[in-house]
Amino acid sequence: MATHSNRNLLSLADEILLSIIEHVDSNAALSCLAATCSKLRGLVEPFIWRELLVTRDIHSTKVITALLQSNRFSYIQDLAICYRQDANRLFGAWSGAIAYMGKLRHLKIESPCPNNPPIDPFWDEHCYIDYTRLIRHSILPEFSRPFSMLQSLSLHAHGVGQSKFDFGENALIFLHPTLRDLTISCSNFTSRSMSQIPPEKLKSTPLRSLTFIECNVYLDLLNIVLSLPRALKRLSVGERLHVFDGCQPTVAPRTTNPQFLEILRKQSDSLEHLNIEHGSVFTTHLGREFGGSSPTDKHAEGSHYRDLHSLDNLQYLELGIHSVYSKYLAEGGCPGSLKTLRLSDQFVTCRAHIGPAHTDGDSYSLHFCNVFRIARDIHRLSSKGLDCELLFVHKLRKCEPVHVLPFYWRLYRYRKLVYDFSNMVKDRGCRFRIFGQAFEGGETYIPPYLHGEETPKEVMLYNSDQYWKFFGKDYQTIDDESLGPVDHWDPDAMELEALTKITVRDREFAREAQKAMSDHLLSKLQAAVTETHESMVEAHYPV
Repeated sequence: MATHSNRNLLSLADEILLSIIEHVDSNAALSCLAATCSKLRGLVEPFIWRELLVTRDIHSTKVITALLQSNRFSYIQDLAICYRQDANRLFGAWSGAIAYMGKLRHLKIESPCPNNPPIDPFWDEHCYIDYTRLIRHSILPEFSRPFSMLQSLSLHAHGVGQSKFDFGENALIFLHPTLRDLTISCSNFTSRSMSQIPPEKLKSTPLRSLTFIECNVYLDLLNIVLSLPRALKRLSVGERLHVFDGCQPTVAPRTTNPQFLEILRKQSDSLEHLNIEHGSVFTTHLGREFGGSSPTDKHAEGSHYRDLHSLDNLQYLELGIHSVYSKYLAEGGCPGSLKTLRLSDQFVTCRAHIGPAHTDGDSYSLHFCNVFRIARDIHRLSSKGLDCELLFVHKLRKCEPVHVLPFYWRLYRYRKLVYDFSNMVKDRGCRFRIFGQAFEGGETYIPPYLHGEETPKEVMLYNSDQYWKFFGKDYQTIDDESLGPVDHWDPDAMELEALTKITVRDREFAREAQKAMSDHLLSKLQAAVTETHESMVEAHYPV
């Protein structure tokens, strides 16, 4: 019976067999099918090899050997090479292998970085894959061209010596005739290779999405590359928030310069999604601190700022809450085409002196209030309704919004900030949401997030569609005045409210309680109140 069934299967036309094979999503199942007979092996192997992830040197050697034995290079459509500090020069063999992958559509190269543990302040690695040569050969006509079908490229790799962070000749990739999606990480975005662009190349490339992650993005090169796409849809500019030796920003113009808006106009007819996160010079997890200025310190005033309204097709805009462009929106309103505005506190939470453990003017509660003040100022001047989102970012040094914000929301005055802004947004028929970043595994990483590192999850803490709910807790019975007299009092907040009534002579106790707040442990607060100021609590809240 088995032989008869197998014969019936093999009697099907190849087109039908390929349709069946295409629905098998397990590589193990495909491998078993390929081992059945030579006919199925020939049909199945292209599906086994079309997606490939290589992370270890031993695996790398075995894969290249297998590719060479049966000339399987043409099968690969999606290749990701992501290796870490413990890898070796064996990865250099991929420089030649990639050149033979004529059907390669998606490529990711990720080599070691000072971001990788173990952290080494004297890091001096480089990528063994000669990706620059591959890029050059894919563009210049005198070479046989690899990447002839390439659609997406994600590049996190470093060169040799003093230029290890420089983008340099890799900028030729912007001339690629088929590339639609490009992500660049951990780079100084400068180059001398793009000084002379033939006029016929302007507005000619199919690039639709461009993303920078932890890059020093300088306007000289950005001005050139934004002249090349026919219709760029998405632009995400994430400047450096964490610096290492060799990648400190220079004084050359970057995204806070007024020229940036003029450069964006080159894609104003097509740009729909824009994300700008200004960089400065910050404390990194290497423990080194460099001086730097806020992105609103310079170019914040003056009529030389071009109107963001010239981005006629913009539908989604994400900015840092302290971005110079957030200030501009607060003074001039949002573009009329905009549908969603997202504001992030990443710049602030990456700074060493902001966080719940800080007991002076930069406490997290004041930061929370300030975020809402800025968001309110921006939304008040908008000519029409738009969805608004706030993103509170997880920080390396004990700033965990998923734990901190619900803690503060036990007090009505912090819930009222949310209610008031939610009303402002809902009155225009739109939605307001709050998100908090969280690393569920307990270990925090910084961008760019490399293979094997946990990426932060965005947890929705508030949604105006569920008006009374804050991170799953419903406050309607104590806040909804339409139900009758309410006291806005959350019984669980007794200890927290007590802290707000402390007099000047209780300053030492306040410091202890504030420290407990920074650890997000309610039990510590209860102990501090009970043991130190039991009489004060009873006076305020008689049983």
